[in-house]
Amino acid sequence: MRFIDQVRVPIPAKTEHIRRKYLDLSYDEGFYRRKLDIYLPNEGEGPFPVIVDIHGGGWYFGDKSEHKLDPALHLLDRGYAVVSVGYSLSWMKKLPTQVFEVKAAIRYLRAHADEYHLDGKHIALWGESSGSHYAALTACSASAHELFNTEIGGNAEQSDEVQAVIGWFTPTNLGRIPEQLWVCGQDVPAEANTAPDSPPGVVLGASPQDVPELVRVCDPNTYINKNTPPFFLFHGTNDTVVPILSSMILAENLMRAIGRDNVRYRWVEGARHTKDDFDNEENYQLIGDFLDTYLKER
Repeated sequence: MRFIDQVRVPIPAKTEHIRRKYLDLSYDEGFYRRKLDIYLPNEGEGPFPVIVDIHGGGWYFGDKSEHKLDPALHLLDRGYAVVSVGYSLSWMKKLPTQVFEVKAAIRYLRAHADEYHLDGKHIALWGESSGSHYAALTACSASAHELFNTEIGGNAEQSDEVQAVIGWFTPTNLGRIPEQLWVCGQDVPAEANTAPDSPPGVVLGASPQDVPELVRVCDPNTYINKNTPPFFLFHGTNDTVVPILSSMILAENLMRAIGRDNVRYRWVEGARHTKDDFDNEENYQLIGDFLDTYLKER
């Protein structure tokens, strides 16, 4: 079965216990997917530093405030606001539209920070799989002042830069996935990532091999520079969907640009391409400590 032929039943995130929340806020009026949900800690007045969660789903599936938000919601207890962003799925619009949408959401949050008790000076992105691709691409390009488009969302006076990124099994160069999987010992047919109807092919609008310049534009590594924010990368050694080599190369390039102290990574032995293999208190403690370092005033 092709990936795009799968039937997925939405599973909502566990938000019943959260007393303070703002739902279905439009960060741009031009398209129904451009909405976000804000969840605040049950205690405290803020302003709260912000975690913007970008859901995964092979670029093709998913929605805001589905169950893939649950890991980020663990950080509410550490005094972070959590925002879930909706964006265009790959069968609706092509890259880099989704990056423009995430940046519009960031600018919206800064423009309305006082209204929603947010600390607009301290924002992190957290994504898994394709959501992590968008998070990394957004953060790196913003730090380089590239891929800037205020036609979506407006608020051009606001910055779209962020202060930290958490990436779970992050795709980067969408034209190298087959080779990287092979190097990592994963026996996956090349056409699963090269065909026009493969996940990378749909979001790019063509086979990655046919659009090398677009692949370069949509690779976070293209934009890494001395101003790129700190990253914490997680990846499993038994990932058969996104090669661990993708995160390793990203980590190496980040270290060269921003220094080893600003790049953390955790390669999890035997972990697969699922949040279930990373969903534990030890990882939440590590992520919380990382965010405290870069998002909370000392």
